[in-house]
Amino acid sequence: MAQYGQDYVKTPIGICKFLEIIFCIVVIALCGRTYSDDLLNSLFAGGIVGLILAFLILVLSVVCGDKCDGILKFQWLTHFLCAVLLLVTGIMSCVDYSDHDKILCAGIFAILAGVVFLVDCVLCFKDSR
Repeated sequence: MAQYGQDYVKTPIGICKFLEIIFCIVVIALCGRTYSDDLLNSLFAGGIVGLILAFLILVLSVVCGDKCDGILKFQWLTHFLCAVLLLVTGIMSCVDYSDHDKILCAGIFAILAGVVFLVDCVLCFKDSR
């Protein structure tokens, strides 16, 4: 049974949301002031999408709770897609920009965020069944 309200942030899914937000903020901060490239733009976009997604679901779960239960049952699908986006762009940026420390660090944090999104996807899928 899903918990909502202030108790939501104490659950493993709520803790994953905070980790996702932190990792995505780090990815955005590291990619924000680099030269423009398609891969870096997609890494930056992945960080933005992950941040918006995690923050939106966290706010919906705490504020709305049971009223948004139908929407929140399918959050595992969006988490899976965001995890794939962050993992692919993170791995590609680590491989392509291994000599740039800032971009390599952003890629590592994107991979960490992708792993947290995958863990959250599994937890949300188990919770929705």
